[in-house]
Amino acid sequence: MAPLLTLLLLSSAQFPPPQRAAVSEAMKCDWGTVVSVRTGEHPTLVVQSSAGPVTYQVSLDAPVLGFDHQQHGTVATLKPGTRVRVYFIIDDGARVAEVDLQE
Repeated sequence: MAPLLTLLLLSSAQFPPPQRAAVSEAMKCDWGTVVSVRTGEHPTLVVQSSAGPVTYQVSLDAPVLGFDHQQHGTVATLKPGTRVRVYFIIDDGARVAEVDLQE
């Protein structure tokens, strides 16, 4: 039953599935270019998307995954200009579930 449910969730998504994060109906996806990573008490990742700059709440030690499904650093190591796909959940702001590198 669980594989069928996962397949149904994946097929209804309007974006490619994340590599590691659990897919849910609440999950959203956007992509663009890293503008900045802000440290501090409430770290954020700012990405320039097609809709304009979007600010996401992140954990600085969250992994950044490559095409090979391996970790290629953390959110804290992302540099401006890096192209990423961001999977997030709206929960008192946009909370990042996964960040994947783009070509």
